[in-house]
Amino acid sequence: MGTMDESPDPELLALGFTQSDLSSVRRLVEDEAATAGLPPERIADVVFAVNEIATNALRHGAQPASIRVWHQTGRLLCEVRDSGKGLPESVATGLKPNIGPGGGLGLWAARQLCEAIEFRADSSGTVVRVHASWPATG
Repeated sequence: MGTMDESPDPELLALGFTQSDLSSVRRLVEDEAATAGLPPERIADVVFAVNEIATNALRHGAQPASIRVWHQTGRLLCEVRDSGKGLPESVATGLKPNIGPGGGLGLWAARQLCEAIEFRADSSGTVVRVHASWPATG
């Protein structure tokens, strides 16, 4: 599996999004997952996971927010960026959170549906990268 140190093709454009653009984010992930060959039964899982992460970027991060999606042999990668200060340390543990007002299960649920989710925060904002892989066919 790759790491956050691996960058996608530098020519890959980021799609900026706001709350009203979340349907476009979901459609982008769905289209790229299908193009990459992700099995149909997994596409909905990945779309749900990325939607939760994108929603959290808007709710808890700061504008602007963007997404990049690309694929490599046997895996799809989706990277959501925002300009926020980062994620609470409790997110990194991966433990099921206590549910409170306003939710609390989005990132935990996303972790259950993907092979890996990486987090990075620095002075420019927060990046969450989703890895979805599948076995080769043939």
